[in-house]
Amino acid sequence: MEVKMLLRKIKNWIGGLKGFGTCPNCRDSWWWKEIDGIEYSATGGYLNLADLNAKIPMKFCIKEIMICKECLSDPKKLDLDKIRQNLEKYPSWIPYVPKALEAIKEYKTKALS
Repeated sequence: MEVKMLLRKIKNWIGGLKGFGTCPNCRDSWWWKEIDGIEYSATGGYLNLADLNAKIPMKFCIKEIMICKECLSDPKKLDLDKIRQNLEKYPSWIPYVPKALEAIKEYKTKALS
């Protein structure tokens, strides 16, 4: 096993011991990977500023799927089947999987065009 792969396994093992989750695409630990994300749902409205007689559009609740910056930097390697399988391991994610996958697919399409 090459040294780089061994170090990756050790870092992921330490991250697991510390309770960190993983990127659903590459399965590397958030303990050592930089995190980014893709928004898949947002609710919003307007912030009323009566004193200024203005309405400012705002997002109140944003949901996003966290994916490491390394995976997002190479959209060709985003594997929707692997991501789906990894997300579905967590029951709390099951209702959000379709929207998250659609957002990833859209991100991938835009990035590759």
